[in-house]
Amino acid sequence: MSALLALAFLAVVGYVARCVLRPWKPCPHCHGTGRVASRTGRGGHMCHRCDATGIRLRSGRKAWNAYRRLSRDA
Repeated sequence: MSALLALAFLAVVGYVARCVLRPWKPCPHCHGTGRVASRTGRGGHMCHRCDATGIRLRSGRKAWNAYRRLSRDA
């Protein structure tokens, strides 16, 4: 039981460190390219999920930014 708890704690600490050190991740929709292939295989279009930048903010970082915004406004 304590080993499982320690493993969960290490996973959380690792994710927090990842959010602090590297808040951006490659977009899962376009795989970091900024473009999405069309269904016919010809051409393509810009990725709407990342606005063609190829990167997105991690979920943990979004939550931290929202918390900071709320605590700052309070």
